[in-house]
Amino acid sequence: MLSATHMIGGAAAAAAVLIFNPDIQAVPTLITAVGVGVVGGLIPDIDHPKSRISKALRPVNALVSFLFSHRGVFHTPALYFLLYALWVWKCPASKYTAWGNCLFAGILSHILLDCLNPGGIPLFFPLSSRRIHFAKIKTGGRCESVIRVLLGGAAGILVVLMFLQGTGINPGIIISRFSA
Repeated sequence: MLSATHMIGGAAAAAAVLIFNPDIQAVPTLITAVGVGVVGGLIPDIDHPKSRISKALRPVNALVSFLFSHRGVFHTPALYFLLYALWVWKCPASKYTAWGNCLFAGILSHILLDCLNPGGIPLFFPLSSRRIHFAKIKTGGRCESVIRVLLGGAAGILVVLMFLQGTGINPGIIISRFSA
């Protein structure tokens, strides 16, 4: 998948997490938290020398690319579940909990999106290095463009719902009117 798809996926995942966190209502904080999700959507590609995040962090990428192959360790769910558990253990119920949740939601969106690519990911690493994919959506293809548009729409709707929630309007009432 292209970095734009991963960024939008990270934004949508972070917005979905924030819907369930009523403590964050200030618009600048919401925007920052969604931005953290966008960064999370890019992190697994730190092992690819031409990725957007690698270009921004060249010294880090040089070391990571030397030590690890693309879609290897940095594309394994086990690594991020371990890091998330460490995060929750070290930062329980802190003011940064929601931001950590947004970061890891963005990372998870990246992993899930790459499962749709023929290259797949090593889903069960370290038990198996076999790459698993659930679809054969080619990078930069039409299907990826459709996914990107749908994720962008979902992110937009979720951001509007968060804004309404922050103003005291119950978004559930609005949703129930459309589903009736």
